[in-house]
Amino acid sequence: MEEQEGRLAYCPGKQRKGVWCMEQELRDQVNQILQKDLDEVYFSIGKKILNDHPQSRYVPWMLAHKMSPEEARVIDALPDPDWTPELGELKISKAFADKLGMDKYEVDAQLMDRFFSADVMSDPEVGPKVRTDPVQWMDLQHSPVWRDRNGRAYYVVLQMFLENELSPRMEASTEASRVGNPDWVNPSGGRILPRYDSVKDFPELLPIENYKTVLQSCELLTIIECPCRFRHPETEKNPFVCVEANDAAKLLIDMGFSRQYSWKEVFDIVQKAGKKEPFVHTARNNDMMDETNTRITSYSNVLCNCNVTACGVLSNMHNYGSTQKPWDYYTKSRFRAQIDLDKCIDCGLCEKSRCMFGAIQTKYYVDKGVHGRCVNETQCMGCGCCVETCPTGALTMKLVDPPESLLGYHPQPAAGSGKEE
Repeated sequence: MEEQEGRLAYCPGKQRKGVWCMEQELRDQVNQILQKDLDEVYFSIGKKILNDHPQSRYVPWMLAHKMSPEEARVIDALPDPDWTPELGELKISKAFADKLGMDKYEVDAQLMDRFFSADVMSDPEVGPKVRTDPVQWMDLQHSPVWRDRNGRAYYVVLQMFLENELSPRMEASTEASRVGNPDWVNPSGGRILPRYDSVKDFPELLPIENYKTVLQSCELLTIIECPCRFRHPETEKNPFVCVEANDAAKLLIDMGFSRQYSWKEVFDIVQKAGKKEPFVHTARNNDMMDETNTRITSYSNVLCNCNVTACGVLSNMHNYGSTQKPWDYYTKSRFRAQIDLDKCIDCGLCEKSRCMFGAIQTKYYVDKGVHGRCVNETQCMGCGCCVETCPTGALTMKLVDPPESLLGYHPQPAAGSGKEE
């Protein structure tokens, strides 16, 4: 993209991988979105969505694409100072409508529409308000209710927002947190869960790293089409692998994204899909267990199944030249892959089709006098994708990190200490 007289235009001479490779008609539609003259109200709402981020070159234009200035002024005026819970989660007072010179029921209808477009959310303290989390706002944009209304060009612009603004800000934030503390771990950051079949026989496997146990601990589950893969339709054969739990699942069901699923349904769908296309389970570092480390007490609402070419986080490293490594974005699991050279038939499946992090490499084995596959543990994220589909069982997992490496683990008294566990 380049600026021309204060506007944004598509620049074919500055193509990047993926989103910029588009046909002329789609390119023209993108430019139509980005070359509009905008009312100031769109910038006002954009600042609220972005929260503490600088003004966006994309968000105000996306808002103008899907709502009129009159509709925008309604949500810009939120929250309603006269709102009470009795009015309803997404309804406003008559006094608020009168100030806008509108009928209350017309405003209520608009707010419901804006709820489905992900621009408005319900707050139990103040009622309807602008959604003020840019990452959540972005991930909710592919609502089935609004997908056709927005059009494909809208999602190209959304991808531009991620690549050019949101991802660099996330990277800068991570870098700033590591200054003077290179071993810093973001408590709410991502963590790799190993693929179930690759570690299911380990007696040391803890509840918060056992994918089946994680799903069983959730009160409510749903699966939706992954928003990252939706923005990259060329990358996945089966995009319906984005797992949401509890509050996030309820929101998505309410918004019409999907239905409720049982843990067994989710497990079977993800297991089957993961054996066809590699992806990594991710959760949060701050997932917690009870004092005995036998039960999960709090867990992530979002259980992504990420692939490096589409993931809104990992693609920054894979596609767009980030200097950060995968382990700067996600904490590794406690396991690493290992290879038994005697069982390896050198089929290449692990390196060519399963490992997404360049961990499967080749070296010369001096004791055997041959070149063969090996695992670079520095590169290995411990996801288990290579292990679960190895045709000869040459690849297995090994436990390398202590349980204390998990933030949700409670250290146990030493045997004979006299303290109760």
